[in-house]
Amino acid sequence: MNDVVAPMRSGIDFKAEAHRDPWSVPLDEIDVSNPYLYSEDTWHGFFARLRRDEPVHFCDSPLYGPYWSVTRYRDIMTVDTSHQIYSSDAAFGGITLKDVPVQYRKEAFIAMDPPRHDEQRKIVAPIVAPPNLAKTSGTIRDRAIRILEGLPRGEVFDWVDRVSIELTTQMLSTLFDFPFDERRTLTRWSNVSTVNTRAGTEIDSEEKRDAELNGKRIHKGDKVAMWYIAGNRDPEEIEDPDRFIIDRARPRQHLSFGFGIHRCVGNRLAEMQLTILWEEILKRFPPIEVVEKPKRAYSNLIHGITEMKVRIPA
Repeated sequence: MNDVVAPMRSGIDFKAEAHRDPWSVPLDEIDVSNPYLYSEDTWHGFFARLRRDEPVHFCDSPLYGPYWSVTRYRDIMTVDTSHQIYSSDAAFGGITLKDVPVQYRKEAFIAMDPPRHDEQRKIVAPIVAPPNLAKTSGTIRDRAIRILEGLPRGEVFDWVDRVSIELTTQMLSTLFDFPFDERRTLTRWSNVSTVNTRAGTEIDSEEKRDAELNGKRIHKGDKVAMWYIAGNRDPEEIEDPDRFIIDRARPRQHLSFGFGIHRCVGNRLAEMQLTILWEEILKRFPPIEVVEKPKRAYSNLIHGITEMKVRIPA
């Protein structure tokens, strides 16, 4: 599925490392690139420790080599909006921590700097512009209704496969005029892309020139990882960040879509799809029971759930 890291490498048990006490482990031994932190769902304490004690943290990782972690909201914003200093271009390493040989680096505007980035983004942006979204909202709702109405009652099924993947691939096939019957290959291609670029929740930038960030000197060519997952739980910026509060006063005060020139071009589409899906769920279902602990992606780039077994009462 992802760029597999063996449980043991160089004498290190990476799964065991993910279960260490984050408050007692020496700072120089913390490596938040370990994908087991995310598949085991043990990342919370490690990032809280870094935010408190060393928000711009250097690690010489046995998995991916040396890199800097940026874990506070404000510092992430600084890096994300400073493309003149921090490069996302594939020519300098792209957006992942793994060093991919130049001939295997993929062309994508998220891994470009201006002016090429701006030129490519202009091609894609109209697809998810408000007028086009307004035209597709009815189609998304119709498909969400059909998917939800087709779910079994009183038996266990995988919500990720039957709802999350199905609705998303149907939507993408419509937006990009992709053959509808082949829509599931969009998921497979996405997984292959993740494998080839590496399992990774960071966005990696490389320094274009020396810079200082929160008191740390970062040199030209250093890898810098913005951990949105940590910035979204920074208590200095977000009140009570570890609680799910459905009526937050500022629900968009998060980093998940990024900022600056690389802000997610499809953010409004994602919000619209989720809004429609929840509207239709709440219209027709009693509480949906989660019957098993969800399985999480072995990845430090995609923070996702790969399987969630549920039951809708009959």
